[in-house]
Formats: sequence, C-alpha cells, structure tokens
Amino acid sequence: MIGPESNRGGTTADQAARDKQQLLTALEAALVRVAELRDGAIRGSGTEREALAFVLERAAWSALQLADLWLVQSRTGFPKGGHGSLDALARAGLLDLGLSRRLRYAVESRLLSQRAPGPEDWERIFLALDETCAALGEWKTHVEACFA
Repeated sequence: MIGPESNRGGTTADQAARDKQQLLTALEAALVRVAELRDGAIRGSGTEREALAFVLERAAWSALQLADLWLVQSRTGFPKGGHGSLDALARAGLLDLGLSRRLRYAVESRLLSQRAPGPEDWERIFLALDETCAALGEWKTHVEACFA
C-alpha cells in the first residue's frame, strides 16, 4: 500500500490521498469488527479471542501507517518504526500530546499475536479495550479533520 510500489499512475500526492483513504477505511472496518467481536471474545476463548487479537492488530497497524504517511507528507520527519511517528507528530504540534500518549498505549495491540496472550493478558486487554478503541477512533477523526 505505502511505498515505491504503490505509486502506479497519478502523482505522489494522488497516491498519498489514496493511501490515506485506504488506511482510514481499514481502521474504521477494524473498529467496527472489534465492536462485533467484543462480547463473544470476553465470554469465549480460543477462536473468538484470536479473531479479536487479529482485528486489534490490524487497527493498530493502520493507525501507525497513517502516522507514518502524515509524517512523510508533512515533511516533518521520516518514520523510525514503532510509535516514533506519533511522537514526531506530537513534537511538531500536529497531534495533541494527550492523544499521542493514549495512542502509544493503544498501538501496543499490534504485537498481540506475537505474545500469545495468556488469561492474565486477556484480562488486561479487556480492561483497556474501550480506551484502546476510543483512542483509535479519536485518531481516525483527527486524521480526517487535520491531515489534508
């Protein structure tokens, strides 16, 4: 999606706009799917929780890719991985520091499947799920409003 291979036809600005829209759509779809899976994953185990972990990862990666894209398009810096783009956007005044902090916590979901969460991890995930989704939703709204 983002990268040299993505610039097929149109200007770089056109491609950036398409990338931004694809990422916003992916983030929205992931947040909707988290809401659908939430109750089943809390009550269930195994498959329901794996599905929730996958969708949370997708939402987190979409959020980080949006930050990377904004950072590059604003000529503010170059993505350094992890949540470095969020930090750089906050330092540049493009992202509120409070939202930046909440997003840093929320995007830790991108590593869920690598950790193979145990019961105590799932308890922590479920306790933070509402805040995670709220931060990601607020980020989506902020990007739509401020990232031209």
